Amino acid sequence: MPAEHEAAGSIPARRTINARALDRLSTRLLESGGRNEQPLSPHSVHGYSRAINHFLAWAKREGEPVDAKAHLPKLPKRLVDALSREEIQRREHAAGTERDK
Repeated sequence: MPAEHEAAGSIPARRTINARALDRLSTRLLESGGRNEQPLSPHSVHGYSRAINHFLAWAKREGEPVDAKAHLPKLPKRLVDALSREEIQRREHAAGTERDK
């Protein structure tokens, strides 16, 4: 029987998942994880890492010895265009009734 299988049967031996392995996975996905070895966006890797963390939390609740947690890549902050005071006033004045202001 191959060494990676336990003596009792054909159940694969457990391999530990640690933070270093999860960091390597995130890095690989960011650098060349997409189709044709294209990098994935930080948003995609963030979503994958969240799913991995949910799975690991479930495994821990089920009694598995899990100590690792995937680090979530930082996402760029979205800049929201805000209206200037003059644009707000123009829109208020364009409203037909007080209720619409």
